[in-house]
Amino acid sequence: MNSTMDDVNLYLAKRWCPNVFQSEMESFNDELFESEEAEVIVISSTLIFVITIAIGFLVYVYLRWRQEQEDEKIMDELRIVVNRAANKERYSAFLPDER
Repeated sequence: MNSTMDDVNLYLAKRWCPNVFQSEMESFNDELFESEEAEVIVISSTLIFVITIAIGFLVYVYLRWRQEQEDEKIMDELRIVVNRAANKERYSAFLPDER
């Protein structure tokens, strides 16, 4: 019951004196961002975020490059097999059947 009354009092206070709470929040924000410790935390977390994105992008580019290399290798091997089959077919057309 007491918490309900506190909630009602808080609502009424915000309703009739909004500037009081706004100034309290502004002073809290100023205190929070004036401390060097909070600034270091914000900067370090931002750097960690940027570095994580950069590493993710580099891994993505590397994996695409590796996949292209693998695809190129497979296509070269397939081209060799097809050329051998075509050459064999071309030259075996003149040979008699071995049946």
